[in-house]
Amino acid sequence: MRVCSSGKECPHICHYIHAPLSSKRLWYCLSQYGEITSCRHLTRTLCSAMPGLPGLTRINVSHVATDQLCLAISRSLPALVSLDLSNSSVSDKAVRYLAGTGSLSQSGRPPPSVSAIRNLNRLLDLDSPEAGPPAQKVMQPPARAKNGCHRLEKLSLQSCEGVTERGIIVALEHLEQLHQLDYHQKFSMLEILIRWISNHNNSERMMKLFRLSELEHGFPYSLSPLSSQLTDLSMLLPHLSSLTLVTTDNTAAQLVQFSRLQRITLELEDLLGEGFLELLTRLGPQLLEVNLSCSSDPEVPVSLDQEAGPAGQQAQLFNAALVAAGQLCPRVTKLSITGCGLVSTAAVARLDLESLLASPGLMRRTVAARNGGWFRDLSSLILMTYDDTHPTMTVHSGLLRSVLGAATSLRVLNLEGYFGTFINDTYFASILAANPLNQLNILD
Repeated sequence: MRVCSSGKECPHICHYIHAPLSSKRLWYCLSQYGEITSCRHLTRTLCSAMPGLPGLTRINVSHVATDQLCLAISRSLPALVSLDLSNSSVSDKAVRYLAGTGSLSQSGRPPPSVSAIRNLNRLLDLDSPEAGPPAQKVMQPPARAKNGCHRLEKLSLQSCEGVTERGIIVALEHLEQLHQLDYHQKFSMLEILIRWISNHNNSERMMKLFRLSELEHGFPYSLSPLSSQLTDLSMLLPHLSSLTLVTTDNTAAQLVQFSRLQRITLELEDLLGEGFLELLTRLGPQLLEVNLSCSSDPEVPVSLDQEAGPAGQQAQLFNAALVAAGQLCPRVTKLSITGCGLVSTAAVARLDLESLLASPGLMRRTVAARNGGWFRDLSSLILMTYDDTHPTMTVHSGLLRSVLGAATSLRVLNLEGYFGTFINDTYFASILAANPLNQLNILD
């Protein structure tokens, strides 16, 4: 403690430091100089600084973190809530330190057991002729503060090749406040959780809940979740609000089991169909971000009734996704539609898409209705195709005009595809007449 000018004790200034002024760029630059990292001077300096910064709540030591540094962090930073270890050489040992499951004490020697102290005191109590003055009893060792960062809410382990699936499970089981865990090496977080589920019986799964609010399962991956596994995952992760998943349209419908979802990123490998529409119908009113990519992987089987007729043409992807989000997601702030995939006949019929696109007046009235209008809170819109040379990779010009005319909060607009046939000065002038786009910051 220090004494201030008023004569009262005040905390050391280090207690007020919540986050050091460091960045991934700084640590990356330092990691490129072998004369700094090879002599371990940087690690020793950081380790020696940790005891003087007990008030830290956020720290970024990407690229330079080591197991030794994580041990120092676990002993000195009990208030830590966010830790970035990405692109570093840490291993499962570092995760165990952070989780408070490390086995060695500060001196490197385990404390004496209670039974050993009890037996030693019994021996000292025995009277013998050779004994001098009564020996002092061995005192119980003082309780040691539990090591570990048990308030940790966010942990980044991206590109940490030394951390295995076992280390991830240690973090999930022992860091009970952990909301976000960034990791994808050989297996994604979702795959690791599926393996955990398969190794525990129903009673064990019912006794365990993880607080993760974000989960990613992207490329590359070795397995996709089955229906029963999604049900188990929804029970294991009741707080999940953000999900990134590569899947099929039928599986998308089952994501309604994650009742708190607000942000979804879906890569549909087959097509946009009724499964995706069912998801938006059930959870659309609470969704804030919708990112959809559809590539119609030729290796994924598609039934004939799904792709039959003009509704199976690739030209409908942007139209169907825009109409679905407008009708079913009134609070959406960010919408991204990418790819060149198919749309099922049933989905087009359910949206009444052909009637809407054929009637410009009906389209304008529907999108810009005073009550229930579309995209009032939309701040970011991205339409992007993987093929900008084919005429079908586009969006209906009237639909896009109506959407941009209603999106008064739009800040980011990114259009990449076959749009040059209708986007010109006259087209934009008609949009600005309905909506000045005063908040638009980025136009690409």
